[in-house]
Amino acid sequence: MDEVLTLRKGWKNWRLCHRDCGPLVVAWALVCGVLLTSPGSSEADNSVLPYVRTGLEAELPPNSARSVRSLPPEAVAGLKGWGHLYELLTRHGTDHQVAFEILSDERMPQREKLYFSLNPRESKHLYRKHNTPLARQNAVRFYRNHYRYFKEASRVYRVPDSVILAILQVETNCGRYTGQSRTFYRLARLASAATPDNIKANVERSRRKADLAAVRERAEWLEEHFLPHVVSTIRLAEDMKVHPLEVRGSGAGAIGLPQFLPGNVYTFGKDGNGDRTVNLFEPADAIHSIANYLSEHGWDSNRPLTIKDKRQVIWAYNRSDSYIDTVLAMASALEPQLTDVERNLESLFRSLSVKGVIGRRLAEPAKQ
Repeated sequence: MDEVLTLRKGWKNWRLCHRDCGPLVVAWALVCGVLLTSPGSSEADNSVLPYVRTGLEAELPPNSARSVRSLPPEAVAGLKGWGHLYELLTRHGTDHQVAFEILSDERMPQREKLYFSLNPRESKHLYRKHNTPLARQNAVRFYRNHYRYFKEASRVYRVPDSVILAILQVETNCGRYTGQSRTFYRLARLASAATPDNIKANVERSRRKADLAAVRERAEWLEEHFLPHVVSTIRLAEDMKVHPLEVRGSGAGAIGLPQFLPGNVYTFGKDGNGDRTVNLFEPADAIHSIANYLSEHGWDSNRPLTIKDKRQVIWAYNRSDSYIDTVLAMASALEPQLTDVERNLESLFRSLSVKGVIGRRLAEPAKQ
């Protein structure tokens, strides 16, 4: 079945559960080697503003123009330091009017220096609090409420439901904390790491006089890795029928229950409930999308997988040994509890199915 990413009622759920994900944000920042700083007051309010036109649009060059130097001085000032990103976006196919409107919008903060590490590291205990009895209790409750989607995803993509559930719990507490940061802004900062002034600032900040070539290489990696997700955020906002600066997620730019970067919504997102849309704020779609992601990176329950194999797959999801340790430990701890839930629910389904169609509908798997 074709999967069409489109607006529907479920997308409104993203406004209902957007608190920052705490250590998860820090972990992704560490993987990227980025120091997350305050975004300033411009990021906090004006949540329902439309595109803000400045009156300068008529002076902008044709869409083929890619250099910020070709803009009038007033337009350059309106970009608030995002000229480099403006050039990158237009070079990669974003309409120059759209790029200018987003970057000059009053909700878009002034660009600031982005300091990053050449060798990011993290604490081994960063995710310790995520694998607790209380956390597993919440996960089991979520599993029970969305049982049929877990079972179908596990069958279709050959990924254990315990691993899918563990990732959902560690990432967003099964959807309770998906983040309230402006996704476009957070990703824009990362994609702007390679500006000359930012590279210079990182070299000067280094205590050991960091090698210019090493700093530039790291900055260019950040730009290359995150620019596609900035572009995808614009596309995602269009599909959601919201302004790009109103797409919300973690401080690291990830969105939804599974905390996918925007580009991965299109690459790995799946319609789990058969409504022909992909919405990662919907449990069914989030469950199927995680399963698909892991499957695409090599998880296959039909063949023997070593611990090394499993770690390699989850590494693709989050490049953190601490994260992998926590997910695998939680999945192992959840398995007997999920078996009990399955036994009880299947018994209930069989009992109800004897009485009529209600039981059969409860037991019926979701349609693709």
